[in-house]
Amino acid sequence: MKKVAFLCNPSKKWKTKFPLVQNEIRNFSGIEKDFYSVNPALKDSTEKFLNQILGIGYDAIVVIGGDGTLNRAISFLGDKKLLSKIPLGILPFGTCNDFARGLGLKKGEWKPLLESMLQWKLRKFRIAKVNRHLFLNNAGFGRVAPNNKKSSSLKDIQSLKPIHIQLTWEDKKLEGNFLMMVCANAPYFSGGLHFTRDSDPTDAQLEFFFVGRMNKIKLITKLFLGKRGKPLLKKTGEKSILRINSSHLTLETASPIWIMRDGELSQDLAAIRRATFEMDGECSFIVP
Repeated sequence: MKKVAFLCNPSKKWKTKFPLVQNEIRNFSGIEKDFYSVNPALKDSTEKFLNQILGIGYDAIVVIGGDGTLNRAISFLGDKKLLSKIPLGILPFGTCNDFARGLGLKKGEWKPLLESMLQWKLRKFRIAKVNRHLFLNNAGFGRVAPNNKKSSSLKDIQSLKPIHIQLTWEDKKLEGNFLMMVCANAPYFSGGLHFTRDSDPTDAQLEFFFVGRMNKIKLITKLFLGKRGKPLLKKTGEKSILRINSSHLTLETASPIWIMRDGELSQDLAAIRRATFEMDGECSFIVP
């Protein structure tokens, strides 16, 4: 019987419902389960429990939470050189569940993944990094001086200002002024937004989407429709959005930028002027 550690960090929305869900998971037969509940108020709570999990030894680690908790687990295992050795799983109980959405998992859904564990269905995904920081789903910039606190989309859009950027990838160079950028390893970001659904975390390519000068009303409209499933990039010839496919890209900016990865901000990626995005290994996931 497989022994699985469940790293629990449900969002505030799920806090009251989670004990019931946890009890249902606990009673699911065929898997030996231990639960570790992260305390978001305590610094390094996630890393402390991951240390305990590694010390005990499990066949897999399943994150019950969102993209941020999953990123911290991946970053921790990456630092330990264990990403390719311990399978991961995700149950979407977080604020943003974009990677789980790409796997076809619905918010609050747990049974399909546990049933997959009985068959031990694994799939390999590529990991990317920006400078030395790993990400699985996406990374990018746009918000000015973000502090990891939830902000309104309207306020974020109003704060966007064009930044002059020099881009280098493969044997190509380009420069221009851009409001924001998303580097996609998987299709979804920011609660279901996407430029295109063809970003594939199993391939060796990253998709970069640079949003140039655009009327703020038009951008707000795009994001509004994006929350309802419409892609932000409707056609390949759209001049206001630049798409680049590459496994390696470096950007240099005239003004400082704050890079978020899987919804998280690291101090090393705050107010920087140079960033390199590239592929960096792979990991295995339990998939439905």
